Amino acid sequence: MKSLLLVLLIGLVSTFSYSQEEIDTYELSYFSSKPPQSISVAESEKNGISFYIEAPSMDRSKVSLIVRESELNDFKASIDSAKSTYAKWKKTAEENNVSDIDKEIDIDKVKIECAFHYGDWNFDFSVQVIARFKVLDNGECLLIIQNKRKLQSSSNQYIDADGFLIVFNSESEIDSFLNSLSLEKAKKHFENKNSKEDLFK
Repeated sequence: MKSLLLVLLIGLVSTFSYSQEEIDTYELSYFSSKPPQSISVAESEKNGISFYIEAPSMDRSKVSLIVRESELNDFKASIDSAKSTYAKWKKTAEENNVSDIDKEIDIDKVKIECAFHYGDWNFDFSVQVIARFKVLDNGECLLIIQNKRKLQSSSNQYIDADGFLIVFNSESEIDSFLNSLSLEKAKKHFENKNSKEDLFK
């Protein structure tokens, strides 16, 4: 059983390291000092198209959200639902001069996978995503998407990471992020790639 798990993990690390291809980026103006976060895709017979979403880390590790094709619609719908609540609460906060509030937004449960780098790449295959509405002292309203619990390596229970923190400060920034997770664009990317490779068979 352990040897089978090891083979699967080696396969995942190989896939993570070598077969992803960047198709887009997204920006989070809250992290103005950070470069745009990359969005890459990979294609396999088992999982179809998978999205690898680079995200700001809550500690020193590197973190990528892994959203499979079968989970993509649910993942996007949850964030879109959070956006609706964010817009409503933002209006209320601005109209009532509310500051310094941090409240979780109720969204449908969605579980994804995460990869985090701690010496080597580690994987957590059951990550629950939550959303929070936060108003800063200066009145800026944020929508925060993060993991509910610490990330834990599936291969070593003693290896963990705090996780990711995706922070939006406007509805347009959320929309831009959701639009970048385009299954149509990913499929077209691989169709174009495969058609070019076919020329040299």
